[in-house]
Amino acid sequence: MGFNSPEWVFAFVGGILNNCVGTGIYSTNAAEACFYQVDHSESEIVCVETNDMLKRFDVANLPRVKAFVVWGEKELPKESKDSRFYLWSDFMKLGADVKDEVILEKVSRQRPGECATLIYTSGTTGMPKGCMLSHDNLVWEANPMMTELLKSDPTIPVNAHRVVSYLPLSHIAGLAVDIMSHIFAGHELYFARPDALAGTLVQTLTWARPTIFFGVPRIWEKFEEKLKEIGASKSQFLQNISGWAKGYGSEKVKLQQKGQSAPMMFSVANTLILSKIK
Repeated sequence: MGFNSPEWVFAFVGGILNNCVGTGIYSTNAAEACFYQVDHSESEIVCVETNDMLKRFDVANLPRVKAFVVWGEKELPKESKDSRFYLWSDFMKLGADVKDEVILEKVSRQRPGECATLIYTSGTTGMPKGCMLSHDNLVWEANPMMTELLKSDPTIPVNAHRVVSYLPLSHIAGLAVDIMSHIFAGHELYFARPDALAGTLVQTLTWARPTIFFGVPRIWEKFEEKLKEIGASKSQFLQNISGWAKGYGSEKVKLQQKGQSAPMMFSVANTLILSKIK
């Protein structure tokens, strides 16, 4: 699942009759893994972005599924004869007569310890393995994340932060950092382009100017490599000043992790050099 993927798929466990537990499927999963996850999770609704993604599902052998919903197309596959296939707009019409009270009553039946979502692995070492995460688990994860963020810079209200989402939302990191923290705090959330990791992520970051950025090690390594490449093209004098400023930046982070104040010269280094690098 993920609007930041070229294609995405999302399955709902329990469907219309129960309190809809969601599970995301990696857009890179092969047909065998897609079938396994939908069957294993006992999903009743499958949402996909494209007709090509729909082809990855062995529809005939998924009798439990009540609806296959295509989000990003204007027409269903012409060869399709299955009555369970819907365009998103047509699927939404099925609930047009459902009263708000019915929805709110279902929401009121949710309990903290109950399953909120199923997170599956990508299936690189066999079939995907699933893990149930409860409502209180996800809320607990978001709460300290936002609390610590406020401590790090109390001048920024928690709902004034900006986040760029680029990780798959079927992964726990993307789900927790991008979606759950957003629901919890109400800050601005931007979705990167499908080719983010091929190079356009920097363009999105420049445009969105996030105050929060979560990255796996390789992402930070790419940033470091590019900064070193740019730095090496500058004069020795500028390289020396940059190195001096980065030294204070590094010291500030180390002290911050211990709950201590930044070194006195950090504000000077940040104003002259570090803020411009950012």
